[in-house]
Amino acid sequence: MKELKFGPPLLITNISENLRTDLLLEGVKQKDDARSKLVGHIENEKMYSELLKNKFESDILIKIEEYIEWIKIERSIKHTNYKTRLNGLWINRQKSGEHNPPHRHFNGTISFVIYLDFPEEIKNEQPFSEVSCRPGTISFLYGNNTQLDVTHQTELVNKLLSPQAMIQHMPTKGEMIIFPSYLIHYVSPFYTKGVERISVSGNISVIQTEIKSII
Repeated sequence: MKELKFGPPLLITNISENLRTDLLLEGVKQKDDARSKLVGHIENEKMYSELLKNKFESDILIKIEEYIEWIKIERSIKHTNYKTRLNGLWINRQKSGEHNPPHRHFNGTISFVIYLDFPEEIKNEQPFSEVSCRPGTISFLYGNNTQLDVTHQTELVNKLLSPQAMIQHMPTKGEMIIFPSYLIHYVSPFYTKGVERISVSGNISVIQTEIKSII
């Protein structure tokens, strides 16, 4: 049996504890307000300095290249030469009631989010209803959420065959999610007072350095 996959490629991986700690310790010191460049309804969003961006670039690009190589295997893409570049790096310290509305990234080809801290109190919060998003989750949207039918008799068919237009993920400290920059995503609010959901995001450019067939 062979599973045929299509749709945007998303990869969830983990960074080293040393990288997580360094990003966190340096991130909380940053002063350059990033809110004018971002869409988030988050008060504390700061850009890493150019010096720190360069410092962390190599470790981040190792994970990005793992993502690209995984896609090449999944899609039977022949060898091609490319280089990657980290365009920007910022830290988000989300508090109770804040959120990131649906958006995409424009300054790059590939985007990522790294979770530096994700308190257990947020994971223990319950959604307001069965159809609402879990507090603190990240959701990715793509395609149309088309129901094949709306009658009760075809409920099973809908569950089996309707396209999955949204993926919702509850993050864990140390995780890194890598995805195409065009992919719409948003972050749900949480409501526990006195804790922060801390993440780092950035954009990557992928530049092909020699022309070869990729089919």
